[in-house]
Amino acid sequence: MIPMNRTVVDSSMLIAVSYDSTSEEMDLEFHSGAIYRFFDVPHAIAQALLDAPSKGKFFNAWIRDLFAFEHVRDHGGRRTFSQPSELPA
Repeated sequence: MIPMNRTVVDSSMLIAVSYDSTSEEMDLEFHSGAIYRFFDVPHAIAQALLDAPSKGKFFNAWIRDLFAFEHVRDHGGRRTFSQPSELPA
């Protein structure tokens, strides 16, 4: 997993935002327990999310359905795997 700067946020939708400016990857941790990793997210978008008065509204308007993503952890806290070879033995 990429080391990212994790910021806990005040939001009814999100618990934390983690961002790596080198890879432009952003992890969003939701109150449901799910974590999604978004790819090719410009720093300006990540910063604007952190600065937004409503993280949920910003996410829905400027991130959701606009960036490629992968499901890192499901809402039950279980890690998800994108490739069968990643499954634990």
